[in-house]
Amino acid sequence: MGGPNLELFKFGVYIFFPVAVMYYVGSPSFYEKHVKETKVRAEKTHHPLTTRQDIMAELEKLQAKKK
Repeated sequence: MGGPNLELFKFGVYIFFPVAVMYYVGSPSFYEKHVKETKVRAEKTHHPLTTRQDIMAELEKLQAKKK
């Protein structure tokens, strides 16, 4: 149907496309533009409770809110 030229073209696309994407994503300009600008503020992130007293206080708050 397509012949060897079509198969060569498909093989070239299968090889070239992932290499081109890795080259683009791995470039320093991509990092500067997309990764460096997305800094997350520490106060907006979730900090899990670590001490038993903090966990018990949070459970009491949730139980009081539920009632």
